[in-house]
Amino acid sequence: MKPRIKTFFVAFVLSMIIITAAGFFSDGAVYFLVMLSHFLFLILAGLFLALRFANFVYRQQFIYIFIATLNLSLGLHAVVVYLLGYVIIGYPEMMSANFSFGVLLLIDALFLKRKPYEKT
Repeated sequence: MKPRIKTFFVAFVLSMIIITAAGFFSDGAVYFLVMLSHFLFLILAGLFLALRFANFVYRQQFIYIFIATLNLSLGLHAVVVYLLGYVIIGYPEMMSANFSFGVLLLIDALFLKRKPYEKT
């Protein structure tokens, strides 16, 4: 198995642990954590994508894949809790930006062909 796929699995497990652990707090604290993580990880995703295009961050680095995976997990979490009836209507629409950034970064990190200078 390729190292970047292993990194994705580790990041996915870690993000699921973080999202599950957030469920043990009170409703107000969960709302605050979700809003904080929504904006924080959107900003980080945009920042790391810009750093990626400027060749300061490589796509096989753990932090790049972790931010992509956590954004994807936040988006999927929003859809699941909406389908289960735990949240209001605006929540999945708000988290769709996280889902989109997560998919974009993961496609870049896992599936696109490597450049010669990235094969180290």
